[in-house]
Amino acid sequence: MWPFSSASREECDRARRACASKSSALRQCVAINGERACEGLTNDYDACRASRVGACKSAAEAFEKCARRSVNWMGSPEDVPTCEGELRVMRRCLRRRWKPSAE
Repeated sequence: MWPFSSASREECDRARRACASKSSALRQCVAINGERACEGLTNDYDACRASRVGACKSAAEAFEKCARRSVNWMGSPEDVPTCEGELRVMRRCLRRRWKPSAE
């Protein structure tokens, strides 16, 4: 796939269907608690979509690997991996390739 091409409409539709429960949970959380309280669900939803868009799979895998490392961290609390860089790369990929629709 050309590195700057958009994901196909079918690819985005499959990702929407596969991530529908995460999307629903995120919408409900935001409606009840506000966006800031739902950051984890936002990250999970973005990772779900990115893992299903071919050009973004490697970015999603890097984020998920970092998230697992963070959850299993045994070192000093101030050294816990934040995964901000991986999250930024994954979201940049989605912004460039995701075809909007009525979500």
